[in-house]
Amino acid sequence: MIDEARQYLASRTIARREPLYSANRLARLIGDIPVSELTTETLTALRAKMLAKGHATRTVESTISDLLTIAQYHTGQSINRGHRVKHERPQPTPVKIDVVNAIWAHSTPWMQSWIAFTYWTGLRLTDSMRALKEHKAKPLPEVLRWTASKTGKNHVFPIPNWLRDRVQQGPYKFRTASDFAKRQIRAALHAACLKSSCDIVLPKYFRQRAITEWSIVNASAGALIHGRDLGILSHYVDPLTVLESAAPRVRLPACFGANQDCGESLLRNFQRCDEQAKSIVAMTAERLAAG
Repeated sequence: MIDEARQYLASRTIARREPLYSANRLARLIGDIPVSELTTETLTALRAKMLAKGHATRTVESTISDLLTIAQYHTGQSINRGHRVKHERPQPTPVKIDVVNAIWAHSTPWMQSWIAFTYWTGLRLTDSMRALKEHKAKPLPEVLRWTASKTGKNHVFPIPNWLRDRVQQGPYKFRTASDFAKRQIRAALHAACLKSSCDIVLPKYFRQRAITEWSIVNASAGALIHGRDLGILSHYVDPLTVLESAAPRVRLPACFGANQDCGESLLRNFQRCDEQAKSIVAMTAERLAAG
């Protein structure tokens, strides 16, 4: 089924490689059987072996789904997937801010760029890598618009000066978002954690921290960073305006050196004020400047 998984991916020009990984998993645990021999009994046996090896229930069922998709593509027939395993309730483990500060000193400049960019945008690993690759030779824009490769959701992010400077100081290392490059990022994180005597963190922990921090500031902002829409409000609310309003209040690790954006944030908030509020702010600033 490995070759048939490759054929499926090639025919659909799909960026995600999970169907191939699922076929490899089947080959290791059951055997590399042709898709025509895939049956409900085979899936049941695979499910049992994966659970015995400690795979998460979500991984088990997503593997089954991938194999069914490949089979449907090649044979045009549907196969009963058997009894689903009930999903465990997710338990997010966002990377702690003090851990980010600790591993920062043991990370290369390009890795620091990835850490800061992912912390701010909350993009999944593949998307964060592609976005950084696209800006190896040009600065990040003030507003980054991105379409998620997994979900097709459109994202928009205000990009502060501190992040733009950081990415320019440590240009992205790889030419593609390949499996090799992903392994290098995981390995770099692993090594930095060992050097700083921290628990090992994974790329997804940075996405979880990003969504958590934006959500603390504003629930709608957290939902937008995650990639969810705002329901009926999506017809009326501008995502960029919501995120720009929340951005100055997002908690950041000290290692990012983001305090240089205080003036920028102040100006942006000042511009949102009505004329009366602007007058009050201006008079207050004059009095403070006068001592």
